Amino acid sequence: MPGCRRSIYVSNIMHKIGYDSFWGSAGAQCCMELRNFSGAVQWCDEGLKAHPTDNKLRELRATADKHKRAAERDARKAKAKEKKLHGEKEALLGAIKERGIKLFQPMNSCPEGSEGEGDDECPSAGIAQLNLDTLSSLEVTGAQVFLDEQGTLHWPVLFLYPEHQQTDFISAFCENNSFGDHLSVMFGEELPPWDTDRKYHPQNLQLYFEDEENETLYQVDLNMSLVKILQHKRFFVKAGTPSFMVLAKDSSFWKQFISRRKIHGL
Repeated sequence: MPGCRRSIYVSNIMHKIGYDSFWGSAGAQCCMELRNFSGAVQWCDEGLKAHPTDNKLRELRATADKHKRAAERDARKAKAKEKKLHGEKEALLGAIKERGIKLFQPMNSCPEGSEGEGDDECPSAGIAQLNLDTLSSLEVTGAQVFLDEQGTLHWPVLFLYPEHQQTDFISAFCENNSFGDHLSVMFGEELPPWDTDRKYHPQNLQLYFEDEENETLYQVDLNMSLVKILQHKRFFVKAGTPSFMVLAKDSSFWKQFISRRKIHGL
């Protein structure tokens, strides 16, 4: 690095021919370029010992000291922010674990030596190690589960409409809210434009989550809260975003869709 070589060069010359205000200023300037403000202050202090009335060195020292204090303040703020974020992450992971919510882990991502025999364990689809990476959403919005000040989780939730190949995304679904709360608003006053047959009315909707491993659909009671569903033994949160399928009851598509799958109620 040119700045480093310059600093070493200046230091070597200083030792050979003695210290004066020029070399003090040059050394301090070099440190300033490298954002080594403590070093710049030291260079100025050494120069001022020999030339206490050198105004240029005094001004340079004042500037270096100002930057040094600002850098130290920024470092303290960054450290405090990092500590706060770490605490928030730990609290978030703790809340998810406390609720018994399971994160999806593909078969090929199971750790070596993990040979669980239960339905919810490896080597089949199982519980992923609880960390922030497994909670990263694939949605372009970047929405991610968070814990509010009251200790309540809010999840990004995806609704799938397989009949029309459409989706809806709720960025912050409160875990204590029911599915009916959201669907009554989403399909209340105005139906979506893709529902050309006008059959997706709140009273006609049926909600399911899929257990892909067992090729089973679980029908969700619309009055149930999100957290109750997430705690189900066969529900796995994938890519940090719970997803559900919405169908119009008694439609021809609904009949065909459920005829090919096992259905369980909750």
